[in-house]
Amino acid sequence: MKVNVRAAFLALILFLVYSTVFGFAAESSVEIHFLDVGQGDSTLIISNEKTVLIDAGTTFAGQAVVVPYLKNLGIDRIDVLIATHPHSDHIGGLIPVLENFAIGEVWADGQIHTSRTYENFLNLILKKDIPFNLARANQRVRSIEENTLIDEFIVLHPQEEFINGLNNNSVVIKLKIGEHSFLFTGDIEKEAEELLVNLKSDLTASVLKVAHHGSDTSSSEKFLDAVQPSIAVIPVGENTYGHPSKIVLERLAERGVKIYSTANAGTIVISVTQDSIQVNALETVVRMEEKIELRTATKQDLMKIPGIGEVLAQRIIDYCQLHGLTSIDELINVNGIGPALLERIKQHAYIDFSL
Repeated sequence: MKVNVRAAFLALILFLVYSTVFGFAAESSVEIHFLDVGQGDSTLIISNEKTVLIDAGTTFAGQAVVVPYLKNLGIDRIDVLIATHPHSDHIGGLIPVLENFAIGEVWADGQIHTSRTYENFLNLILKKDIPFNLARANQRVRSIEENTLIDEFIVLHPQEEFINGLNNNSVVIKLKIGEHSFLFTGDIEKEAEELLVNLKSDLTASVLKVAHHGSDTSSSEKFLDAVQPSIAVIPVGENTYGHPSKIVLERLAERGVKIYSTANAGTIVISVTQDSIQVNALETVVRMEEKIELRTATKQDLMKIPGIGEVLAQRIIDYCQLHGLTSIDELINVNGIGPALLERIKQHAYIDFSL
């Protein structure tokens, strides 16, 4: 009888330990931090104390934001550091990170670039003898999948043969956690997006890190249709480039995507479990602008369309008065309007044939 009691007691202890350990694991989450580094890009991923850092903004942002942020979280090691491409608003901040933290391994695109920032970045990796991996499509980063809640961490791009442009060969990563997935896109533009769509890559993702800070050189209609995100995060700060583009914001809003911007919300933290996702940030409200009727538009109306200034607005008015307008496509005949701008005009304007 005493043996049975003891056995029952030990069984109870084992049950409690099992419930505690595995109950905690079930409730654990992966945290994805989209850091507010101004006009730059930086994402921190934490799962079971393993860490991934994708880019770190400019050198100043790395010193002033990323390094203090990591230290405040008690992080002293980055298991996987990813440099998406050599532009300074992505890799500059990785230099102070390399100087202040132990690094398990580096993954990068390996493009040739001659900036001093890129040279310093590569030299520091060599100096510290950090394992360096060339990221190529279909590689899996196994070290971050082991002993974490991450089911898959896979490189989708670049391909073995580069295409034109540093941005277009950015490292693209897909992260899967249970029912949810994230797509980190660096600064890829339409050419890379089209390539990924044509290759029939599995681009579907719950959360899309919008490419190139929301520039209209990226986030094409076909690409967004392939990704089908429910949440979009735009890392962006004060800039003179017009980021994020109104066209991109409208494309996302038209698809019912919830949009979050570091410019509006600061650092955005998303917590993910096997079956749930929670965003800790204020959603960016996109106000869909009413389209402009071209034949009755004033100069001020036309200048609301991104890319149209005072001179071009007057040329459009003059053309309409001289030739009439039966199709928006006819505006390609206006000096200064090319195919890209024509597509942009179509997003913002229409012709009311009842007038």
